[in-house]
Parts: sequence; structure tokens; C-alpha cells
Amino acid sequence: MKFSKSRFLLTLALIAADCVMLGGAYAVSIWFYTYLQKLHFGLMQPYLESLSIMLSAHALLFLLLGMHRVMWNHASIFDLVRLITNCLLSSLAGYFALRITVGGFTSPILGVCAFALFSCGAAFLRLYPKIFAEFREHLAKNHSDSKSIPIIIVGAGDTADNLLKDISSRVGKYRVVGLLDDNESKMGLSIRGTRVLGKVSDALRVAKETAAKEIIIAIPSATTEQRRRLIKECSLTGLPVRMADGVLSFGEATAAKFHSLNTSDLLGRGEQTLADKTTAEFITGKRIMVTGGGGSIGSELCRQIMKCRPQKLIIFDIYENNAYDIHQELLVNFDDFAKDTVEVYVGSVQDKSRLDYVFGKTKPQVIFHAAAYKHVPLMEECPRLAIENNVFGTYNVSGMAVAHGAEKFIMISTDKAVSPTNVMGASKRIAEAVIHTRERGGTVFSAVRFGNVLGSNGSVVPLFKRQIEAGGPVTVTHPDIIRFFMTIPEAVGLVLTAGAKAQGGETFLLDMGEPVKIAELARSMIEMAGLVPDKDIEIKYSGLRPGEKLYEELLVDGEKVKKTPDNKIYIASDERPADITADGIVEKLKQTLTSADKLRDTIKEIVPDYVYTPNN
Repeated sequence: MKFSKSRFLLTLALIAADCVMLGGAYAVSIWFYTYLQKLHFGLMQPYLESLSIMLSAHALLFLLLGMHRVMWNHASIFDLVRLITNCLLSSLAGYFALRITVGGFTSPILGVCAFALFSCGAAFLRLYPKIFAEFREHLAKNHSDSKSIPIIIVGAGDTADNLLKDISSRVGKYRVVGLLDDNESKMGLSIRGTRVLGKVSDALRVAKETAAKEIIIAIPSATTEQRRRLIKECSLTGLPVRMADGVLSFGEATAAKFHSLNTSDLLGRGEQTLADKTTAEFITGKRIMVTGGGGSIGSELCRQIMKCRPQKLIIFDIYENNAYDIHQELLVNFDDFAKDTVEVYVGSVQDKSRLDYVFGKTKPQVIFHAAAYKHVPLMEECPRLAIENNVFGTYNVSGMAVAHGAEKFIMISTDKAVSPTNVMGASKRIAEAVIHTRERGGTVFSAVRFGNVLGSNGSVVPLFKRQIEAGGPVTVTHPDIIRFFMTIPEAVGLVLTAGAKAQGGETFLLDMGEPVKIAELARSMIEMAGLVPDKDIEIKYSGLRPGEKLYEELLVDGEKVKKTPDNKIYIASDERPADITADGIVEKLKQTLTSADKLRDTIKEIVPDYVYTPNN
């Protein structure tokens, strides 16, 4: 390994400085020892004779232990241990050199004193720039306290320690005025000079006493119930609450590693990252079509697909504004690559001639079918539209996939397709049957079934936010209604994984954890806004809407389920009657489109577990 000139000179300077300190440490130790023992100072003569031995030994140990390779401004505990080891061995070498030259006169006390002095001197020589820099930062921090934001950290563990370390290095931004932790043994103790002032239940008192302006929750290992309680206690202070993301791999924390509270934090469910290298390879270099590409799921599909570098991304959507928006976003985020890759087409999945034109022009290899009507009450009012768009549209797009030689067709379904009590859910169940029973040619067909998606258009979370901002009331249909939730990136990860692993005929499911009580979600969102439920913001129960049920399921009775290597993904495969076909389903539905009641009877015939209660 080659040394630069500057590094070589620095190594020599360090060895020389160490030798001076080692020699000086023994000189002081001998002087002190002879003074206490009232011995003759002639002992210094043999000391000078042994000096060359101890200094040569130190220089050799310095190089053997690699002390010349340490960057002391980034030193670790391990580096400090190596330095102490170096000092210990060098001191022992000096002691035995004295024993050789002086004989039995020398005492181990000389070696101990010399080691102590030499270790302190060597450590100070290397660490003084870092010590002085931190001292200056501390002075500057104290000077700027009046301008910095006083904050409380909830938690007194590794994450809190990393945040304190980072915050102390960012002079003028924040200052931590106290810690909160429910561990009794930590009460009154301190981390980096900041004391644990109480339990989490003391948040309001501590916030008032310290005049804190923000609270950061730094307990990433908290369970769902613990996280909700932490948020509730902290929100009662009326201060902005943020969540730390955890301890980074290399023990460093940055300001970007804590975020404002969001509904994912309220749900307390860790997001599952499903897309992997296999998924990326499945997308890379291929022509990919996304129907409904401007919607909540469709647009996120487009974003993640673009990261995998497809040959072509074809966005097909009936709403030109949505299609335009996602196209412009991709042009900004992917620049020249998007200009050459993304093609946008406006059209309806019910328009077979338009679909045929787009398929013929673009020749997609993989189709992600996200175009659908999804609002339960609106589809209850007009079931014909749900069938035409969700069933006939799926029939049309899947037929084009076969006709134009597509490799795979992945349809996005919903948990509302299981034991449906509404037309929307039933239409998605029938759409699943359409793709699983049609003539496939060389095309692989699979469906993906998941629950409610946080933040998607028309979901309950944006509605609650708007209602809270307007001063209430927050409307919940029923106090006992529960739902499964997942984030948009999770949903898209499942869809992409399904695309990569689909062999044909599967319905993919995601382990969605525990269902969430909507009333509790509403209460938590009100508390997160620093308000008190039923005092500042009323929670009003409006009654179940047409077609709505108290809970959703992911499996149909009789479906067989098996795990995949992804662990969080399952495959459901139910046994379907041999005589059912996609063409037969569509023809049967077309015959009863003009009558809502007859149409529901036909739906019931196709989906036996569909339950229709006119005024439920």
C-alpha cells in the first residue's frame, strides 16, 4: 500500500510525538518515585540507556497495530481500545527495558504511572481537535438557545441517543429540553446531558414546565397499541408530534429521519416492502400498460414501474386530467427517459375499438388493469355502470391482451369481492371469474386482492382530514365497523410482485395484519390534530350505507390458501364450476342490464354468496 508524502510525514510526526510523551512519562514517573522513596537521582542514567529500547518498541508496535491508519476525527471506541493497547504494550516494553538496565531496583509502580501518563497524553494528542470542536459547538448551542426550538423526545433508548447526537451537531435548529420514558429505572437519568423528566403520561406537565414547542416519538419498536397510546398522550399537549423512523444501520441519525405524524403511524402497522430484484427484472426492458393509470393505484404503479426502467410505459385512462397529471410528474422525475418511454392514451375500457387501436399500436407485453369504479354507495344507486365498467371493461381489456399476444394480465381486485353485500364488490368478484375462465392463448391471468388503501381517492382518511379541518363533525357509519388498511406503495408492491410471480389462475392476497376500528381511527386522527374527540370535534354515527357491511374478508369460503416465499403474500385458489366461461358470464349479464332488480338476480346467480338487502 502506497503512502502519500503528507500521510508519511503525519505518521512520522505522530510516532515522534508519542516517543516524546512515552519518554517523558517514564522520566516523570522515575522522578516522582525516587522523590517519594528518597532515592538517589542517579537512576536517571540507566533510564537514558533504556530509552532507545522502549522508543523503538513503541514505533514498531505503532505500525503493527495499524495506529497510522486511524482517522481520529472519526474515531470509534474500538480505535480508542487499540490506542490504549498500544500504550500498554509500549509501557511494558519500557518497564522491562528498565529492568534489564537497572536490575531488581525497579518497581511495577513505575510502569503503571508511566502507562497512565502516556495513555492520557496520546489520547489527548489525537482527540483534542474533536474535543475542542464539541466544546465550541456546546458554547454556540448555549448562545443560540433563545433561537432554537425546544423539543421533548419520547423514549430513552438507542433512537433517542442518535437523535440527541444529531440534534446537538445542528447548532441553532433544535434543543432537547427533556426525555420521557415509561421505564422506572430510567427516571432522573440523563443521555448526553438531557434528563428523563417523567413518564409518557407526564407529557402535558413536562411540556408546560419546559415550554417545549414540539414532541418527537423515538420508540420505533412500539407495538400497535403502544404507538396509539403514545400518540394520544403526546397529542393532548396540543404540540406538533413527529415520529422517528428508527436507528440507522451505521449508528447515525439525520434530521430527515423523523417525520410528521401520518395515518400509517396511527395504524401502527409496519409497511411491507414487497417488490424485489426479481420484480424489477420482470419489468425492465418490457412494454407495460396500466389501465386507470391516472388513479391512486394506477399512478403509483406508473411511478414504481418507471424506476424499473421499462422499454415503454403505456398509460390508459378515461380521465384526461389524471392522465395528464401523472404524465407531467413522470416527465419531471424521470426527465429524458420519460420523454422516450411514456405514452398516454385517453379512452374507456368499455370502448373496444379504442382499445384495439391502442393495443395494436403499442403491443404491451404486461397489462396492469387498475381501471374500475370503486365507490360502493354510488354503484349501489346504478348497478348497471358497475357491471359495464368493472366486468365488461375487464372482459374487453383481457380479450385484447389475448388477441395481441400479451404475456401477462394482472387485475386489481378488492376484499369487497369476498361474500359481497354490494354491487361494486360483486362486480369485482365477477371480473375475477372473467379473467380466470376466459380462453387464455399464451397469456397468464392473475388477480390481486387487498383491502382499503390509505390516502387513495375517496378513502375515509382524506374525508376525516377535511372534516376535522372544517371543525367537524367527523362522520362514521357505525361504531363497530372495522376495515383492513394498507398504504398505496404496499398495494402496488403486491401488484408488481404478483406480476413477477404469476403463473396463471392465482388470486394473490397480502397479510394485512389486524383490522382497524374506524371509530378508533377517527378518534386518533382528531387527537393527532391536538383536539379532543366529542369535545372539540364531534364524532357522529350516520348509519351503514347501502351495500356496506361491518367487516371485510379476504377469503371466500372454500378457497385454498398457500404461502409464497415472500412470507407476507398468499395465493387463494377456489374451485370454479367447469361450465362457467367468460363469454357466458358477459352474455348473461347483458341480457338483464336494463332492469336493476333482474341484474341483481343475475349477479346472485353468478356469485351465490352475494347478499342484497334493499335498505341495509
